Amino acid sequence: MAYGIDEILTSIFEWDHSQSGNLNAVKEIIQAVEKWDDLWVAYALASLEIEAQTLRGASNIQLLNQKCAALNFEYDFTSYATLQQSIDQVTPQVATLWKEDTLPVRSPADQTLYIRDLLFLRAIYQKSQHRSKKKVARDVLATPYQIRLLETTPEQHLAAEPQLVSFRALIPEIEDTTYLTHALYYYPAKFIPQVVRYCIREYSPEGGWIIDPFAGSATVGLEALLCQRNAILLDLNPLLGRIVPLKLQIRHTALDHNVLRQSVEAMKRSQTQYFPEWSNLSYWYPPQVLERLGCYWGWLKQAERTPYTMLIEASLLKASKQFSYAEHRTPKLFKSKSKLAEIATLVQQDWQAQLDDAIASVAFDALKRVQQTALLLKGNANQVIAYAGVDSATMRLDSQYTTDCVLTSPPYLQAQEYIRTSKLELYWLGHSEDEIKRLGKLEIPYRRADRIVETPTLSRVRQQITRADLRALLDSYFCYTLRALENAMQTLRPTGRACIFIGSPKVDGIEVEAWRIILEYFGECGFSFVHIFEDRIKNRQLFGRRKNKNPEGMKSEFLLVLSKTAQ
Repeated sequence: MAYGIDEILTSIFEWDHSQSGNLNAVKEIIQAVEKWDDLWVAYALASLEIEAQTLRGASNIQLLNQKCAALNFEYDFTSYATLQQSIDQVTPQVATLWKEDTLPVRSPADQTLYIRDLLFLRAIYQKSQHRSKKKVARDVLATPYQIRLLETTPEQHLAAEPQLVSFRALIPEIEDTTYLTHALYYYPAKFIPQVVRYCIREYSPEGGWIIDPFAGSATVGLEALLCQRNAILLDLNPLLGRIVPLKLQIRHTALDHNVLRQSVEAMKRSQTQYFPEWSNLSYWYPPQVLERLGCYWGWLKQAERTPYTMLIEASLLKASKQFSYAEHRTPKLFKSKSKLAEIATLVQQDWQAQLDDAIASVAFDALKRVQQTALLLKGNANQVIAYAGVDSATMRLDSQYTTDCVLTSPPYLQAQEYIRTSKLELYWLGHSEDEIKRLGKLEIPYRRADRIVETPTLSRVRQQITRADLRALLDSYFCYTLRALENAMQTLRPTGRACIFIGSPKVDGIEVEAWRIILEYFGECGFSFVHIFEDRIKNRQLFGRRKNKNPEGMKSEFLLVLSKTAQ
């Protein structure tokens, strides 16, 4: 509002100067703008350059007019979706023409986004200049919080097409997806932190609460703390209960390398043994390797739990899989021919020295990462609450918490066996065979749907799938994924946002637009469409080393943003 409320009212609402002195009317306008569901309007009016009288001929709005004239650009006001599409198409062209050093941001990605917002602001002006000033004033004062630039229907929302973006480009300060403590634990198909940070900044207030019902390796938790937010994390995998304390909660900025080194040496001298109560344990290890690992875990089980033993535990988890017959570079617990050959060669060498080196190397790298994270979080009063080993599809938290944003990445449709992936680690951590079997049965491939979800897209896909087992998988996936999302979204305050990052895999050769199905479902449950982004996948570890039903892999993932209807 820095350029004057008078100019805003004149340009946007065709108000005359005398009316702008009416402070009550001004207050109503500001409230209406702040409460409008399309937050880009509030953002544009509050922070972008308005063509004020003192800047005529020199403002960015005027420069934008010149670029649009040079390109013969006209907005498509048929619907909000077509307006957005026309703006998205012309934005790169305008950015190429923009040679003046007048934009208040410096990175090319930020400049492009700034120009896009300027185009939206210009559209508001063009769309509004035909309104009657008296009618606008009367409507705004009579029904505050209900201003609409373009009338949109649920059908138009559902017809929305994804906007292609690169979240890595939008969040350039995160150059490595494994920075800080994000790399402490292996987890398949990790939520990349650039997407998480973008959503946190755009769709939650500082100091607000975020909930993730598929928390995985706690990416949302760490990014929430770094951005001065609070987080609630839920996951079926009990491993979350080990990840969170080491990844997020250590605040020691001066951990002693010598203490860690002494602890590692004490572990290597241990003769006390511990072996998981698992009937198949010996199937996964050469006898001599299992014997040595049993001594190391025996020492850890008796040691006091400190930051140093937590670091060693994280490194032992990696080593216990790396030095087993289990393929440690891909999800799921299975033996591969290459891994069997690798271990056969290893045991003919000085395998114990290699094991010790691997444990120490990972532990010291983890120490460095934990200290770096602790420095950034020093004095941070925000909190992360974690629920590990719980079923998000049945756990309700809306009576305990009110949140500002749901931010999550549900499991892929045909890759949800995270308990099986972590089975070896969970046994070493002390979880029982009965517990792991119980949790494994709650994973989607082994869980029969207790309801059949119907949406236009889902019904069409279901009819096209010929195999009964794949139809059952489809029904199970959407039954429990949507229920978990529902439970999390019940905690949202009115106008709170839900950000769901998900792929569009193929089942029986048929692409399943999961984001569209979620949009259709929640469009009938008190949520409105905000945006859909498409992000091209750069690196994928989920299917790379094994055969799967989608050999070409998914090329993109989609970020669906919904808004809870104000009540």
